[in-house]
Amino acid sequence: MKIFGLVKKKHENVFEYLIRGISGPIARILSKTPITPNQVTISRGIIMIFCFYQLYLGDYVNLIISAICIFLWEILDCVDGDLATLKNQCSVKGEWLEGVIDTIFGTVFGLLGFFITIFIYKDIGGIYPWIILFFISFGWFMFKFFLHLEPLQSQVKPLNKLLQEKEKTKIGRVVHACYYWTELYAMIAMFLYYPIYYFFNLNSLFLIMIFFAVMYNSFWIGFIIIQWRQFHEIKEK
Repeated sequence: MKIFGLVKKKHENVFEYLIRGISGPIARILSKTPITPNQVTISRGIIMIFCFYQLYLGDYVNLIISAICIFLWEILDCVDGDLATLKNQCSVKGEWLEGVIDTIFGTVFGLLGFFITIFIYKDIGGIYPWIILFFISFGWFMFKFFLHLEPLQSQVKPLNKLLQEKEKTKIGRVVHACYYWTELYAMIAMFLYYPIYYFFNLNSLFLIMIFFAVMYNSFWIGFIIIQWRQFHEIKEK
């Protein structure tokens, strides 16, 4: 049996290519066991619960363990899909379950962001970490709202369709990478926490959370500008 090699050839960036290089062999081994793709998906949630506990403890060693947990989370994110392909068990239920697990455990506007904020609060104190978390959640809500907002009786395209058309462009790929790989950036910030703190006396996790807050709110503000311009272009025609 061929063990090594990608199960799914399509990948969006170098990081996903590397992750799928690891997930492929794991999925092929698991394909010979009774383990199901949904069980792998659920195990990702268990790993993140352990990750949250490590963030709550708040020590640097615990932070590194949290980063490793996120790395395992990313690997298993590809393993469940690869395993579903190999076992021919792709299903709507599986996609739904993965979406639920991803949103609850693996997003900076969900539990991951909440426990990162707890870690930051224990480090620097004050209300600012919670303010940043609020703006991340607010920005994500507004982003989702305007993404699917479709003006009635109008030739203006809803932004989700417009974004799909732009995904093949450089701007579209940047937006996609920023939005869908937030846990990756959080993981990198965890690994770099001590060097950045040692040399610059800065909290890398706080910096990355500020970046997320600015990013999400920039997206929905940019979407409003895009649709406003579309209205004017249609009016001129």
